[in-house]
Amino acid sequence: MSLGLNAVDQTLSLLLIAALVAQLFSLLRKHLRADFPYFFLYLFTLCLEMIALRIVPVRTTIYGSIYFGFQTLNLAIAFAIVREIYALALHSHPALAAFGKKIVWWALAVAVLVPLTLVAWQQNAAPVKYPTLYAFFKFEQTGNFFCVLLLLMISAFLAWFPVQLSRNILVYSKGFTVFSFLRGSGIVAVILWPGQLRVISNWLLGCEIVNLLYWLVGFRSTREAATVISGHTWNPAEFDRLTQQLNSINNALSRFNQR
Repeated sequence: MSLGLNAVDQTLSLLLIAALVAQLFSLLRKHLRADFPYFFLYLFTLCLEMIALRIVPVRTTIYGSIYFGFQTLNLAIAFAIVREIYALALHSHPALAAFGKKIVWWALAVAVLVPLTLVAWQQNAAPVKYPTLYAFFKFEQTGNFFCVLLLLMISAFLAWFPVQLSRNILVYSKGFTVFSFLRGSGIVAVILWPGQLRVISNWLLGCEIVNLLYWLVGFRSTREAATVISGHTWNPAEFDRLTQQLNSINNALSRFNQR
């Protein structure tokens, strides 16, 4: 949503590019690119998008093509990141991890089918002026909704069940949940208050910079990353019960998959 038309926009977009470059180099320096490949790819494409949109004049065909192309690519990578988070967070429970990854692909399929269905229905009921743009915005809205929903689900799961995982994975998961929620809420805000596009854009840029700083500070080198327990460490009785329950769910899914 970067407009790049005044000093505030330009300053924030430059700060975001700087934060993205710093985070990319940090992932390389801490040997985390191999651990989070889709996350690295997402930040890299987002950085390329920000640079391209600063170079190309606003309100031109090529500007729109770059924006729509990168937004589609970033949303597709975001689903791959959600799948990556499910796989990493549930690594110690492989049946649950496999089930979670399937849910992500089902959600992506729905995110694609829903806007196509709406466009077909809209064209029959009351044709829209720009059906391609209409389909894209519906895909973006639906895709962001499912991304945020899936991330909130895994966040709630990790907050409730005691899962042993790397501290970096927890930082990754929490940060991307907030990052996706902010981008999704920004789309909703623009729909509700289109006249406030510049204010919403600048607010999102500022929040994304803070989010990147959280990752920059929070991530540890692969060799330094500690292992943590995600949920219910404060209640030993519940901790044991939920651990057994989690193992039972994983074993049940494993037996079901073997049929």
